[in-house]
This record gives sequence, C-alpha cells and structure tokens, in this order.
Amino acid sequence: MTRKYLKRESRLERATPYANFSPTIKQTHYIRTYLTPIDMPAILCLNGKLLMNKNIQILGRVKLPFDDIISVINHRATKTDASFDTERSSYHRNRTKLQLQQSKNIIGAYRSKKQATYFYRYTNPKLLGLIPATFWKKYKMIKDSCRAQILRHPPGTVSIPHIDRYDSMMKEMDLKDSKKIKRLWISLTEPKLGHALFVGNDVAYNLKQGTVLTFNKDTLHSGCNAGHEDRYVLTLTGIDQ
Repeated sequence: MTRKYLKRESRLERATPYANFSPTIKQTHYIRTYLTPIDMPAILCLNGKLLMNKNIQILGRVKLPFDDIISVINHRATKTDASFDTERSSYHRNRTKLQLQQSKNIIGAYRSKKQATYFYRYTNPKLLGLIPATFWKKYKMIKDSCRAQILRHPPGTVSIPHIDRYDSMMKEMDLKDSKKIKRLWISLTEPKLGHALFVGNDVAYNLKQGTVLTFNKDTLHSGCNAGHEDRYVLTLTGIDQ
C-alpha cells in the first residue's frame, strides 16, 4: 500500500510547479482522495500551496498593512453597503437573456435562505493609500482607475453564485465593454476554518494572508463563511495596464 501511495506522490510532484513540494505519505493519501479518477482540473490547497487549477489564477502574495486595512471599516467616512445578496439589482443589469435567466434561477434558489446572504461591503478612498506604489506596477493596474472594496462575511453567510459585469464602472468611465477591466481578490487574513471562494468547479481554500488571485468574470463564482470568525477580503477593480 505504501508503494501505491509513493507512485501517486511522484505523479503529483511532476504536476505541481512547486519544486520543493514533498508531501508525506499521509499527506499524499489526503491529496489522492481529492482527485478524480481522470484527474479533473481542480484547485486544491495543501498547507497553503496551490497544486492544480483551471478557473483561478494565483498571481502571488503581497505584504500590506492588513490590520490598518480592516480597521477602515470603522472609520466615519467609510460607506457601508449591508444587504441581502438576493436583492442586488446589479445581478439583473448588463446581461444576455441567458445570463439574466441564470441569475433569476439562482436568486430563486436562495430566496428561502435569504438570511444567509446578508453580508457587508465597505468602501473608502483611504484604502488605496494603504497599498504600496510597487503593487500597481507589479500587478499591472492603473491606480487612478481603481475601486477598492472590503467584503466582510460573518459566520454562516454566503455570496450567491453570480458573474461580474461591471455595469456601473463602465458607465462612469464611458467604456463600451469590460475587456480592459480586471479585478484582483486579496485575502486579508491568515487561513480560517470555513473561509472559501468557489469559481466554476474550483475552490480556493486555506490561502495565506496576502494571496492575490483573479479569475474570469463570466464564470459563476461565490464565497462563503462556514466557520466561526468573520471573513475579510479586499477586492480591487480597475483598468488593466
């Protein structure tokens, strides 16, 4: 049985970009249980490392004043959007007929679970000032175009599956389409029980603080907090350089 696991281990080492990845036999068994017989593309984080992915692109990690960023939610000038995700009008705008029907179906599926979709979004211009100048060059985003937002999911809450269309940003910036717009997602805390992001059939879980990722805006995605501590995420939405 040990030999079988070690064979599986060698295949995984070839599949991962991390040269120093060397799981124990016990860890290899843990990995094996998460792979399908045909090794379907999936995200699996083991000890904070990404093994495989299809829908989520990990761009790196960034050092930020995380405590200062989270504390912005308590500033007097901060705008708070506390709402049920099932009642957001943005999920009905700038969509094809198929996308609109998909949104209606999803909202209908969550309507009886409305209370679980209540979470918080915070915006404050000071957030951009807490991000170092080197960040914008490294991640190729125009700072002056950027919108920064903190998402806070209390325990037991979710964002419903949705796609991003950037309707209001396109109108404000007079853009004909959203091809130049990109969104970066940054974990503001160390890994917590139950804090997860789902994109298509992939999941990002157990990500280290400061992990920067992105994904296709037209792929269904959602987030959840199935743990017991608040989940904090920073999103930056702006024009790609």
